[in-house]
Amino acid sequence: MDASTLDKRVAILRASVTPDAYGGDVQTWATLATRWARKIDVNDSEAIEAGGVLANVTSRFLLRWDSVTETITPEDQLEFGGRRYEIRGVKDAQGREGIGRREAIEITTVARADLG
Repeated sequence: MDASTLDKRVAILRASVTPDAYGGDVQTWATLATRWARKIDVNDSEAIEAGGVLANVTSRFLLRWDSVTETITPEDQLEFGGRRYEIRGVKDAQGREGIGRREAIEITTVARADLG
């Protein structure tokens, strides 16, 4: 994989759950790691909901495979450009643009921006 195409810095976020003072659980997000990535916008869509407009962008991020990125699951999130991306799928990017096995991972994400 050509390193020059990895031109976006993304944060890999992982959730943890801790008890609050009232016996409930609180989910917090912490940065697990930051990595260089390539961002590919797949599509965007808009829908009208309750008087507002919801805009969704589906993007794929390519990251180099390593001991941290191999642990990414849909339970995690990515953050880039001040926006959170929910992870919908993670797979080995083998075969894509000549990428070899365990060289890169492909993460499919959805970001939602509520527009009023």
